[in-house]
Amino acid sequence: MIEKDHYCIAEKSYIKIGGIVKKYLESDNLLEVKQYLKTHQDKDFIYLGNTSKMLFAFDYSDKYYLKFTRSQIVDKKDTLIVDSGVTLPHLVRYMIEKGYGGIEKLGDIPGLIGGSIVNNCGCFFESIGDIVEKVVALNRRGEIVIISHDKALFTYRSSIFKSKQLLIVKVYFKKIIVSSDALKASYLTAHRQRLKVQPHGIRTLGSTFTNPQGISIGQLLERLGAKNFQNETARISLKHANFIEVYGHNSFRNILVLIERCSKLLYNYLDIIPKLEIIILES
Repeated sequence: MIEKDHYCIAEKSYIKIGGIVKKYLESDNLLEVKQYLKTHQDKDFIYLGNTSKMLFAFDYSDKYYLKFTRSQIVDKKDTLIVDSGVTLPHLVRYMIEKGYGGIEKLGDIPGLIGGSIVNNCGCFFESIGDIVEKVVALNRRGEIVIISHDKALFTYRSSIFKSKQLLIVKVYFKKIIVSSDALKASYLTAHRQRLKVQPHGIRTLGSTFTNPQGISIGQLLERLGAKNFQNETARISLKHANFIEVYGHNSFRNILVLIERCSKLLYNYLDIIPKLEIIILES
């Protein structure tokens, strides 16, 4: 197990932003992770994936940050068993080549499987939770917990794993047989659309806010003038107003300022507090 004290978490941040954490841990050995959790039940853990939806908004955190990195795919008769350390783009490519459908439109989302399950990531009317059979996780005592699809409570950009402190270690996906050519065509259509309407080649955390039913937050923010919002090292994307683009050696505070400005704008218009899609860790 890799174990580092007083570690700069910006090194693991998708947008290269973050302060110092008391301890950073990384392992691809399940037994090792189980034992560590069992013997450190008094510690507060934060479980990390690719951090592509996480903003580390602190200068120092006294928590333990743990990343499980095992990344194997086991192809059974009716089921794919996928470790949480597999990247979502890799899984999508694998499924397209094998002719397994259901999440081919998600191939450009940069998360790991564990984090993708937590957020029930999706786009273009597909979500990863749609094809999940069950999830295997560890609780704070290092014990195996199995969560069925129904118990996972997958909803729009959410799941039970957002409120339960569980470390996802593997996911069972059902196999939906579809023509590989049809899956490739579907992926390419989604890929071209993402390039057309979303920023790329620039550091972002994806969509900042979730969309209320029937409302495109990006389009609404654009109409309300949010594309003019910027500061020294961050700005609202000119391509999609629900994205914040990050430049240079950013401070998390600059991102929080933009989030707060957009949140107030949306609240004043909608009379509801907008729900964040990104996860802000403040300590």
